[in-house]
Amino acid sequence: MERKQKIKDFRKQLDTTLLTSPGLANKDAIRKLVQSQLQSAPAEVQEKRVAQVSNMLDIQRSACGNDFKSSKHGAWKLKEDTEGYRVMYREGPEGSPFHTLLTEGYADGPVDVCLGAAWELSLYKNWWPQYNFPTFKVLTSCRLKKVRLDEQISLLRMKVPWPLSDREVVLDYFELECFEDDLVIVLLNSPKILYD
Repeated sequence: MERKQKIKDFRKQLDTTLLTSPGLANKDAIRKLVQSQLQSAPAEVQEKRVAQVSNMLDIQRSACGNDFKSSKHGAWKLKEDTEGYRVMYREGPEGSPFHTLLTEGYADGPVDVCLGAAWELSLYKNWWPQYNFPTFKVLTSCRLKKVRLDEQISLLRMKVPWPLSDREVVLDYFELECFEDDLVIVLLNSPKILYD
C-alpha cells in the first residue's frame, strides 16, 4: 500500500512538472534547453531534437492524471496500471493501422543507476523479461555507434511468439537532462535511413 502511494506521489510530481515548469512550457524554452546541451551539434540536429522533445512532452501532458485528455490523435486508453508501471495506448492518425504506446514506469533507485540500466545494452538480458512460453526474449543487444555522450545508435533483436518471426529494431537513444525540474528525458526512436 505504501509503495502504491509512493508511485501516485511520483506521478503527481511528474504531472505538476509537465504542466507548470517554465523550462518546458513552450518550444522556445525547450530550444534553449536543447541548445545548451547540444552546443557543438549542427543547427538542423538541434531543431530535430527540439521538435522530438516538444512532441514527446505534448504526449506526456495529454496523459497527465487519470482523466486522459483528447489530443489531435485521440484520447489515451488505459491498458494496464500496476504498482510499477502504467501502459496506455491511442490510435494513430485516421486510416493508419498504427497505435502510439506510452509506458510510464517507476524505478526505486538513483537516476544514474536507472539511466545506466537503460543505456547499457549488454545488460538488457538481465532486466528485460525473458519468457520461454510464450517465447519472448532478447537475443542480441549491442551498440552500433556512439554519436555523442548523450546519444547512441543501438541494435536490439528479440524472439517473439509464433506466428511472428524474430524482430529487430535499430534504436536512436537520446537523453536530455532537466535537473532543475528533477527530470531526465530519454527519447527512443528508429532512426530515419536516407538512401542516395
